[in-house]
Parts: sequence; C-alpha cells; structure tokens
Amino acid sequence: GQYLVLLAYTLVFWAAGRWCRRSANLQLTAKTLQMITLLLVPLNFWALDGLGIWGGGGLLVGAIAAVLLTLAALQILRQQDSTPLERANALGLAYLHTGWGQGELGAVPLLAVYAGVLATAAATVYGQRQGGQRRQGISPGLRWATTVVTAALGILLVRGLTVAPQQLGQFGLAFGLYGATWVWLGQRRLVPRPAVEPNVEPNPAGPNVGASPATRPWRWGIAVGRSLLVWGWLLAISDWLLQAFGVSILGLVLRIQALSKLGKRRDLLMGYAIALQLAFVGWEILPLALRQSLLSPLAGWSGLDFGQWPLLGMSLFPYVVGMVVLADGYRRRGQTKLGGFSDGIALGSNALLTAISLASAPVLVVNLIASTITALVVTLRRSPSQWRMVVTYGLGLASIVVAIGNHWPSLPLARWVVVMVALATAALVLSKLLRGLWGHSAWLYGVGLSALTYALLWGHLVNSGYRAGLSWVGLVIPLVLALIGRPRASVVTTGMALPFTLGLPWTRLVGLGTATVLTGANSAFYQRPGVAFLAVGFGLGWVYGSLADWLTGFPVYLADWGLVTVGLTAALWGMTWGLSRGRNRDGNTEGSALAALYRVACDRWGHILAISVLALSTAAVSLCYLGLREPRAMLITVLSAFLLTLGLRYWANLRPLAIYLAGWGLELLVAGLMVERYPSAVALAVPTLGLGAVSLALSAISGRSRPAVAPALHTLTLIYAGLALALRAYTATAWTGWLVIVAALLLLEVGRRTQTALARWLALGLLSVGWYELVIYQMLQSSGGAAADALLVLAGVAALIMAVYRLAAGQLDRRLGLPQGELVWAAHLHWLIGSLLMLGGAIGSSFAEATLGWLGLAIAAALVLYALSQGRLRPPNPVQDTWVYAGLVELIGWFALGRSLFTALGIFDNWWGVVACAVAVPVYWLPWATWGWPQRPWRVMAVAVPLAIALITGGFGHIPTLWVLAGFYGWLAWHSGKIRVSYLSVLCATWAIWVWLGNRSIDDSLAWVLPLGLALLYIAQVDPALKRAEGKEQRHWLRVIALAIILLTALVTERWAG
Repeated sequence: GQYLVLLAYTLVFWAAGRWCRRSANLQLTAKTLQMITLLLVPLNFWALDGLGIWGGGGLLVGAIAAVLLTLAALQILRQQDSTPLERANALGLAYLHTGWGQGELGAVPLLAVYAGVLATAAATVYGQRQGGQRRQGISPGLRWATTVVTAALGILLVRGLTVAPQQLGQFGLAFGLYGATWVWLGQRRLVPRPAVEPNVEPNPAGPNVGASPATRPWRWGIAVGRSLLVWGWLLAISDWLLQAFGVSILGLVLRIQALSKLGKRRDLLMGYAIALQLAFVGWEILPLALRQSLLSPLAGWSGLDFGQWPLLGMSLFPYVVGMVVLADGYRRRGQTKLGGFSDGIALGSNALLTAISLASAPVLVVNLIASTITALVVTLRRSPSQWRMVVTYGLGLASIVVAIGNHWPSLPLARWVVVMVALATAALVLSKLLRGLWGHSAWLYGVGLSALTYALLWGHLVNSGYRAGLSWVGLVIPLVLALIGRPRASVVTTGMALPFTLGLPWTRLVGLGTATVLTGANSAFYQRPGVAFLAVGFGLGWVYGSLADWLTGFPVYLADWGLVTVGLTAALWGMTWGLSRGRNRDGNTEGSALAALYRVACDRWGHILAISVLALSTAAVSLCYLGLREPRAMLITVLSAFLLTLGLRYWANLRPLAIYLAGWGLELLVAGLMVERYPSAVALAVPTLGLGAVSLALSAISGRSRPAVAPALHTLTLIYAGLALALRAYTATAWTGWLVIVAALLLLEVGRRTQTALARWLALGLLSVGWYELVIYQMLQSSGGAAADALLVLAGVAALIMAVYRLAAGQLDRRLGLPQGELVWAAHLHWLIGSLLMLGGAIGSSFAEATLGWLGLAIAAALVLYALSQGRLRPPNPVQDTWVYAGLVELIGWFALGRSLFTALGIFDNWWGVVACAVAVPVYWLPWATWGWPQRPWRVMAVAVPLAIALITGGFGHIPTLWVLAGFYGWLAWHSGKIRVSYLSVLCATWAIWVWLGNRSIDDSLAWVLPLGLALLYIAQVDPALKRAEGKEQRHWLRVIALAIILLTALVTERWAG
C-alpha cells in the first residue's frame, strides 16, 4: 500500500506533464513535471527493493510497476532528444537498486554502486565523444539526459551510504571515479586564456573560452567532481588505504592535466600537495614488517630519540629535487612564472625539511649536504644571482659545521675557534681565487666568519681568565687578508685580534710583533696616516712589552719608566729627523710618500710619549707634595732628559707646542727640586710666578724676532699665574696677598700687550683682592675692635684704590697703554664698594660704637667729594646728574654718621631743620651751572633735604622749625615762581597749628578742621591747573569739599542758641 502511493504520485506527475506539454503556455511546467517524474523513477525502484515488494505476492505488482516506470521514463527521454545509450544508462542506474535486500547477497550494494559508477563513466565518456562529433560548432552545455543520469547515480551513491558505517570506506574509490570523470570531461572543454599584448586593450568580444557562459556549467562540473574526489578520499583514508591511494592518483593525474592545459600556479601547488601525501599513504600501505626492517638500521644510525618523524627531512628530499627539475623544465619552455613558483615551493619545502631535521644531527647532515648540492646545481644552471650564491655558500658552511659537530659532539670551544679560523681562511682565499659574484659572496662569508671567530675567541678568553695560549690564532685572519691583497681589512682585523693576545707574556710579544710587521707591510700598499701611526704604536708596544716581560732589573719604578719613555721619545724624534733628511735626498715619489707618513707618525708618537712623561711626572710630583711618597732623584733626571730632548727637537723650529711642553716640564722640574726642602704647595707658588715673569720677559724679547711664539708665551704666563693662585688657594699668610698682586700684575701686563679687555678687568679685580687680603689678614691677626671698624677700614681701602685709579688713569694710559676708561670705571666700582662698606659700617656703629669714627668721616667725605667731582666733569652728560644726586645723598649720610659719632650734638636735633633751611637757601640760589655742575640736582636737593632732615631729626614736632620750613618754602615758591612749592609751606603751617593745638590740649573740632579747609581753599584758589577752563569743575568741587569740611564740622559740633 505504501509503495502504491509513490507509484501513483509518479504516474500522476507523468500524466500531468504529458498533458501540459500539449499547451504552448505550459511548456516550463511540463518540463518541471517531467523532470520530477524522471527523478522519482530510481526512487520507485529503491522503494520496490527496500519495501520487499519483489518477495512473495508482490512480485506481480513490482513487475507491473517496473514496466510502467520504464515506459514513462523512455517516453520522456525520447521527447528530450536523448541517445539510446543515455536512456539505457538512466534506466540501468534505476534497475541497480534491485536485490539489495537479499541477506545472502551482502556484496550486492558494493557491486551495484561500482557497476553504476563504472558504467556511467564509460557511457558518459563515450557519449561525449559521439556527441562532440555530431554537434560540431554547437556550444556544449548540460542536457536533460546528463542531468537525469547524474541525479540517478547520485541517488545510487546516496543509497550506498546507508550500509553499515564500517563499510562506507569501500565506496571511496567509487566516489573518486565518478568525480574524476566529471573533472576530466570538464577540463577537456576548457582552454587557456589567450595572452594579451602589454600595450593592446583586450577585446571583450574576443575568444575567451575559459570564461565563456557555455563553459560555465563544466566549471561547475569540475568543482563538483573535485569535491567528490575529496569526499571519496575522506571516506577511504581511515581503513581503506588502497582506495585512498587510488583516489590520490586520480587527483594527481587530473591536476597534471589541468596544469598542462591552463598553466595555473594553484594547480602546481595542489598537485605537489597531492604527490606529497601520496608518500605518506604509500608508506602506510607497506606491510608493517617491511617498514620495521627499513627503519631498524636508520634508527640506530640517526638516534631517533624523538620518534621517526625526523627521517622525513631526508626521505622527502626527492620532492625538493623533483620541484627543482620541474622548475628547470618550465624555464626552458619559457614559463618563467611556473618556474619561479616551482623554485619557491622547492625552497620552502627545503626549509621545512631542514627544520624537521634539526631533531636528529645525522639526518641534518644528510639534509644539508643534499641541500648544498641541489643549491649548487641550481645556481650553476640558472642566471647569476647574488642571493643564490650566498645561500649555496651558507648551506655548504652549515653542512661542514654540522658534520663536525655530529662527528665530535663534545668538541671544546678552543677547537671550534680553530675550525672557524680555517673556514674564514678558506672563504677569504676563495674570494681571491674566484671572480665576479662568486668571489664577492665568498668575501661576505669571510668577513662574517672572521667576526664569528673573534666572538668565539672572546668567549674562550673569558672562560680561561684571559690567559689562553690559543689567543694568537686571531692573527691568522689579518695575515690572510694581507696575503690576498686586502690591506685595509687587514689593518682593521689586526686591531681587533691584538687585544686577545695581551694575556700572556709570549702571546703578547707575538701579537705585538706580528701586528707591527703586518701593519708595516700594509702601510706600503694602503698609504694612510692612520696605518703608519698604528704601525709605530704597535712597535712601541712591543718595546714596552719586551722590557716589562724579559728584563727583570730595570725598569722597576714609575720614574724608571719615565726615563725609558724619554729615551723612546728621543729615538722617535731622531727617526723623524732622519726621515726628513732622507725625503729631501730621495727622488722616489712613492717611497717619499711612505717616508712622509712614517715621519709624521714618529713625530706624533714622540709628542704623545712626551705628554705621557709629563703626565706621569705630574702624578709623581703631586704624590710627593701630598706626602704619599718620597721624592726620588730619578724624577729630576727624567725631567732634565726630557727638556734636553725637547730642546733638540725644536732647536731650529720653535713652535707654540714646544713652549707649552717646555713650560710644563720646567714647572715640574722646579717642583721636583723644591719638594724635598719646601714640601708645601704654597711655597711652589713663588717660583711659579717667577717662571711666569720669565715667560713674560721672553715674550717681550722674542716678540720682535719670532712674533709667532709671543702668543704662546703670553698664554704660558697666564697659566703660570693661574697655577700660582691655585697653589695658594687654601693657604693665607701675611705675604700670600702679594702673590695675588703679582699674579694680577702679570695678567695685567698680558692684557695690556694683547689688548684683551677681559684679562685687564680680571687683573684689576685680582689687584683689589690682593690688597683686601693683605688688609684683612692684618685685621684678623690683631685683637679688639668692632665689626664696624673693620668695614670702615675696608671702605678706606676701597677709597684709596678709587683715588689711585682715578688720579693715575691718565698717566697709566699715556705711559703704559692701559685704557683710561677702564681705570675710571674701576675707580667708580671701588667708589660703589666703598659706599656700600660705609653704609654697613654706619649700620654696624648703631649696634656697637666704632672706635674709628673720625676715619669713617674722612672716608665718607672722600666718597662725597669723589661723587660731586664726577658730577662736575666735562663734557656735560646725563650721568652728571646721577653723580650729583649720589654725592648729595652721601652728604646726608655723612651728616647722619657725624651725628651718630658725636652724641653731644643731640641738643640741636630739633633745630637741624632750621639749619638745613639756612644751608638750602644759598644752595638753591648759587649759580652751580657757572661752576660746572648741573643746576637741577642742587635745587632738587635744596627743596627735598630740609624736609627730609626735619623728618629724620624730629623737627616735625618742633613748632619753630615748622614755621621756619613754612617760611622757607614760601620764599622758595616766590623766588622760583613755582606756586606749587608753596603747598609745602601750607603743609608745614597746617602741621605747626595742629602741633600747637595738641600742645595746648585744645579739642575743639572746628579748630582742628579749619586749617585743613583753609589749605584746600588756598589750593583751589592758586593752583595753575585749576585756573584753566577745563579745571573749573575740579576747582568748584575742591572748594565745596573744603567748605563742607568746615561748615559740617561747625554745624555738628557747635551748640546754637536762640
């Protein structure tokens, strides 16, 4: 009953399709119904077998159904222009569903599936060939019969998947065969895209079969077929390896077909991946006993501690070779893209296999050797390329290193140093023997191996405590470089290798000697000043090393080494002299150039050793003065010999450097002679100044004949002066101030000769410091006295220096050439210093009575007179006003100082304002401009001083003084015509009234306010600004305020009767 329903549906679809086909408007519906009918036919046969219709009484129903289904399918297929073979294929695939349910025939499903697949594949291939011959010129596409057969076979394969899960792998090859059939047919329809010229636009309408719509179904067929291949491989790979191997073979063949037709790099990559996995599947197919027999000898040889997988680095290497061969073939055929891609695959595979081989040293050796041979063959057969040669060299070196490490796994670091030296030597020699890129690549590896050699040698020295006998091997590399004609690199590596040899005496001598010979030989070919300089330096090092290591009695002490150094200095300067004479006689240009280089090198090393002698002697003398060591007579010998050598060197050609070195040596010689008897540093300052004076005298003597050395002598004088000041810096005695003065005089003379303002100013400052030190030291040694007295004495020193500078400025300018302006400014600065010290003394005398008051008054008077005299000098300038103001202000200070010193004058304190007014009248009135002073400062001070004196002395509480001030300012306003000066008179008068009211204890508010109001009314009446039209409003309001103050006070405070 269940099946009859399916059969009825099938026949209904068939009949409906047949009816719809008669109507022109229902053609699409008819085709759909017919397609459904054809798809239901194999499902009906599946149902007949699956439901057991063929057994028992259902045989008749099954036969009738089979006949009906066959007739219906044939009718539809004939209408769709199918071939007899296609009709037979479709019906055969439906009939193969029969017999699956028979238990005793368990192999029926397998046979049915493979029969259907093989028959369909054969029929499809045959049908495509016959159809191609019948349809020449017709674009091929998917036909009804093809769709029906594909669907029917798919249904058969799907039913095959319903068997027991452990049997699914048996169908892997079936899926693979069917997928391979469609891939093969599809790839036969495809053609490669035609090449397009670089400058020609591609024609969209041109033949491009690979992308045309007609071939698109076949592309889908290729994709489906490849998917079926993968599916079949996945089904078979777990338990049915032979079927998986077969599917892989099919996939590889099809990829080769696609690669040969289309030339796509993805096909090459997929083909390589399929071929690679064939090796793994094929290995698993081999019997276990065979595999074990193959692995047993390899396991003992390679030491497979991590499993068998490291052997892949060796066993899969033929794939690399195969890709290289394939790339070579592509390049010969002009397919450069595929050739380059093949090389890339080979390179990547090689790198991966090498990485895998790292787990086993023997396998790694084989892998690297094979890689080296392959790379060498590729490099020789291809066009010259730097990177291929570098890789080839690298693989060869790696092979050698790994092979040595594999054969001697416990090789010590010292032996590895020897190996690296040998490899570096081989690479450097190859760089000389080979030409072109091969030689350049070998040179690169030679440099790299040399650097690695020195790194390993450094590690070996560190491990051996820097005392390794093998340290000399580093000199092999610069020797090889010199032999192959690389002098520059030889010099550099010599400098690198030499420090490694300094640990042991014999290696040190060997190293220094070899370095001297190598550098000397290289200097003949690589003529550079630095090379000759290094050669001489290495020779000096060999001499020092020989003396230190092989002579036990001498030298011993530092002074002994100084004598040796002086001897070497003399020898070097002697060689300089000899080479100079030889250069003048020799006409060989090349030899003269080399001799000139060594002449300069010897001279420079002589100066370096000379400076070293002086530096060491300085250290020795310093230690003696510090009391850390005893003086030695050898030091005097060394310095004497040095000065003699220096004199011989520069006897005919005196230079500034010689002057500096001689000055340094003379200072050390004097210090060495004095240290035993006068061990204090301050004692050395005296002869040091003497040397400065001698240097200054020599500059005057030699300035005419040798003007070039005069600046050096001046500089040396300054150095001596500075050194003398430094030597006495921490010591003060009764005569150290004279050292400062002498140093200042030397500095002043140098500044005078060189016309250096900074030196002269510094000298003037040092002179003042010296005088102050002398005075301060004497004051510190005496007892008693107040701080104010000390400040007054120092102010007196400043005033004395001020007077000397100011009075002698003209004479010093005319006779000695010292600029008068600088001396005048120095006098001004000392006036300022003296004024500040006087101010400090005056303030100090207020706390403690000074005993030198009269001296202070005299000094203050001198300062006042100096300032006022400066204000009178011609020509007139704005600074004169400042000087007059300063002098008058100091005059006030002089008055205050006198008042503080003479306390008996206190009875006149209230009347000092009156005295000031009496003095101010002539001061204001006198014609100061006629006498050379500016008039304004005197008059300003005449106005301000009486008021200031009154404020200071308490005159604002003394009524007679206030009225005198009021009268004075009133007279001053009338005399000068400046009405606003009278405001001070009004202020003093108002203040006098208030003082009188306070003294009389009058508390009448109106009496207190009335003077203020009247003063404001006076200002409103007489002020010039308020008299102008624009000031009338302010004048009005000022009067209102004044009257308001008076009237409001009277209104509030007075009692009004009536």
